[in-house]
Amino acid sequence: MAKEFIYILAVIFWRTYYGLVLYVYISKSFYCFNDIYDRESDRLHPKKRLRPIASGRVSVFVGYILMMVMFTLSIVICLLLTDEIAWKVISIIMFYFIMNIAYCIKLKQIAIVDVFIIAI
Repeated sequence: MAKEFIYILAVIFWRTYYGLVLYVYISKSFYCFNDIYDRESDRLHPKKRLRPIASGRVSVFVGYILMMVMFTLSIVICLLLTDEIAWKVISIIMFYFIMNIAYCIKLKQIAIVDVFIIAI
């Protein structure tokens, strides 16, 4: 019984760990896109102008490469999960990614939608 309990805790720990890591990678992927998309307006902002892409320290091409690497890593980590939950997690991660891309491109300009997206 104790061995089963330890096994269950280990499974829960590793699934949670993988979930955290893939969330970090997918969110970093989106942040790369956001910095690329907003680079012109960020250059006019007193603090945002110091961001790597807005300041020109990192090229747009490298930003896209970083975005794709982070995105790919998050999907690969999803595939490390068991088949029973991998596709569910991929669906959630893809929804999060697409929602944030839509937010960056258009939804942040709509006041109430802006608040709801940030809350999610």
